[in-house]
This record gives sequence, C-alpha cells and structure tokens, in this order.
Amino acid sequence: MKEGFFLSEKEFSLFSEVITSFHTIRDMDDMLNAVFQKIRSVINIQGASIALHDPENKEFYFICTVEEGKNRG
Repeated sequence: MKEGFFLSEKEFSLFSEVITSFHTIRDMDDMLNAVFQKIRSVINIQGASIALHDPENKEFYFICTVEEGKNRG
C-alpha cells in the first residue's frame, strides 16, 4: 500500500465484511448481493458491475451486474 494510506474505521469494517463474504458465501449471486448491500451502506449507489479485463484484446467483459432488486450474470 501507498505510504500514509489509512482506512477509516468504517472503511476498514466494510473491507473486512466484504472479504468475509468472499470466503463464506458460496453462491456467486448471494455473495455479490451481500457485497453490494455492504458497499451501499457506505456510499450511495444503485448498482455495481464486475468486469474482467482482456489486455491482449483491450476489452472488458462484464460478467455480472447487480442493481437494486435485480441480478444479471
């Protein structure tokens, strides 16, 4: 990490909860929803996406989008 970079207590708690979700929730949709809800509690967002980058083709592939009340894989 960059020298002098610190997380607030709220940010560290969120980071810890998100990492725990990665390790404890086996269903991808459930895990993404849990992560989305945790992030939403800190920042005002209505949706999120996960994208994979293919540097060789200079493209992004959106593998999942989570919106309030909906999931799309």
